[in-house]
This record gives sequence, C-alpha cells and structure tokens, in this order.
Amino acid sequence: MNQLLFIAFIGIGATAVTDLWGIVRKTLLGIPPPNYGMVGRWIAHMAHGQFRHDSIAASSPRRAEHFIGWVAHYLIGTAFAALLIGIWVRSLLSSFRLFIFLLPDSA
Repeated sequence: MNQLLFIAFIGIGATAVTDLWGIVRKTLLGIPPPNYGMVGRWIAHMAHGQFRHDSIAASSPRRAEHFIGWVAHYLIGTAFAALLIGIWVRSLLSSFRLFIFLLPDSA
C-alpha cells in the first residue's frame, strides 16, 4: 500500500509539474498549453465505438470531455510513474543480486 501511495504521489506530482511548465511557457513564450478536452472527446467517442477521426476538433463535442481529458492526463502520468518505479525496482534487484554474488564466502 505504501508503494502505491508513492507511485501516486510521483505520478500526480510529475504531471502537475508539467502542467505548471505549460503555464510558464504560455506566459513567457506565448505557446498555448495542451487542450486535454480533445483527449477527453476522443475517449468519450470510444465509448460509442468510434476510435478514429479525421479531425478530433471537428468531431461532435461530448459531455464532460474536459473532465475526462484531465483525468486521463493524470492517470497516464501515474501509469508512467508506475512503469518507471517498476523498472527501477527490477534494476536495483538485479544489481543487488550481482553484488551478493561478488561478496566473498564467510566460511
């Protein structure tokens, strides 16, 4: 349970940092932040069996598409954090096994 909280903290925190960076980019450079409403629209259309669009912006708007998009954005960030931590743990375990193998016998 502790590891799941750690993964959620890392995923949500890292995603929030990228969102803050988007605000800074808009302020300093005039680059608009991503529109996660389009992601929500795409996901909402999937529930009705439509997976491909010529232009998602031209597709019909869906109810709560902005909410769906933002939730998906943070869930994807958390999934990436879980993947990263999974890779780190596996790497650390294999390094630890190698270290144990290199230790001299105590007998």
